[in-house]
Amino acid sequence: MTRHGADTSAVSMCADNPHFRFTADYVVDPARLRLGRWCAAQEDYLQEFFTHVLAESMRPVTGRRHGRHGDAEIPQLQAGGLSVALIAHGSDIRLPSAHLKLAGTTSPFHTEDARALAIREANAARNLQAFEAFAGPRFVSTPDLLDYLPDGTWCPVVVDGTRWERRRPLFSGGVPVVAHAPSNAKLKGSDRIDPSLRALDAEGVVRYVRVEDIDPSQMPALYGFADIVLDQFALGGYGVAACEAMASGCVVVGHVPPRVRARVLQMTGLELPIVEAAAPAVADVVRALVTGREGRERARVAAADGRRFAEQVHDGRASARALAEWLA
Repeated sequence: MTRHGADTSAVSMCADNPHFRFTADYVVDPARLRLGRWCAAQEDYLQEFFTHVLAESMRPVTGRRHGRHGDAEIPQLQAGGLSVALIAHGSDIRLPSAHLKLAGTTSPFHTEDARALAIREANAARNLQAFEAFAGPRFVSTPDLLDYLPDGTWCPVVVDGTRWERRRPLFSGGVPVVAHAPSNAKLKGSDRIDPSLRALDAEGVVRYVRVEDIDPSQMPALYGFADIVLDQFALGGYGVAACEAMASGCVVVGHVPPRVRARVLQMTGLELPIVEAAAPAVADVVRALVTGREGRERARVAAADGRRFAEQVHDGRASARALAEWLA
């Protein structure tokens, strides 16, 4: 918003997480979120210096001052003169039961432990109920989440194009590099693609770089040298990793159902340039992209289209437009 919203400045806040240290303006020690003195000071700070609060995933921005769930603090923030909006980012509102109906046996929840599944369902149901009851603006960061919040507004994730630059031309490093760096291997469907990609690696067709728990600061280097990035093969959407890979000029391969692709086309006027591949077919799709002149030309076109898509949809301008009415 600071770059694309007229007369608007913004401050991002998050609790410190040693596993996912993303850049934020204000990183809070989780222990402080339980301290009454800090919570009271945070609420005073918000009311004095801010006009709007965009709360993500029903996480309270004033710590435990009004309880563990964000819905309890919303009336207090509004009473203090703040305009509040909500944004969902993924598992916070993705009902496993609804996803199973949409995706069937391809859903990652199809084989999940019953107890873990019940916890996921209860958490998502509570959050979704809070979103549906909220009278203010409600946003989602990825278009597949409109399956669960149909009257929400898509506010696309934002990637900084200057941070995601190609380190070398596509297919210029000998054996093509195929990277897969899941933030959550189960939800990404990694176990469905690892064996076939490792087999391609053993053949010498590609070099399969499979990493996990990588620090976000190392991702630009990984994608900067990758030719193809494998993203999502279970949930049926695309998110931050795919956007970063597109911004890096990589070919992105993943499974995005027709209903989500149609939604993207309708809302942006652009075809989603992620090469389609369901998990059982991913090795064949990758082989076709790296083999022969025709396959590599298709890959280069997909990579160029992906970079343009990231620049037009995920550089912050579309997100600023989505938020503009609320901020006005």
